[in-house]
Amino acid sequence: MAVIEMGVDFGAAQKEAEAAMTPAPAGVYTLQVNSYELGKTKKDKPRITFHVAIINSPNPDLNGKKINYFANLPDKGDLTGVGFLTQFLTAVGRPWKGSSFDPDGVVGLTCNANLKVSEDGRWNEITSFV
Repeated sequence: MAVIEMGVDFGAAQKEAEAAMTPAPAGVYTLQVNSYELGKTKKDKPRITFHVAIINSPNPDLNGKKINYFANLPDKGDLTGVGFLTQFLTAVGRPWKGSSFDPDGVVGLTCNANLKVSEDGRWNEITSFV
């Protein structure tokens, strides 16, 4: 098996990884949409995941912290969970017009959101948009 040159020792990598994985304290942050991913829920419903990151924080260590925001897509007339999508698109200023939506149009957009730390202390979650 080949040896992989890491370019960094384990201790330094572990310290950096722990800092990156520690959630931001609860509060209001500016978030920027970096990308999105189409997928399915556990119940096989269509879903979109927006990958956002904190920007413009007074604490530079928090800039770049990533959060995923999940929203169901309409499914053959079933609008269950679509409220998360409409809230998000309203927050970034890009509600869809007509009956179609281009998610590429939200990449790069920003919004302000209340973040909390998940109950297990491992992640940030968006609780509301401001």
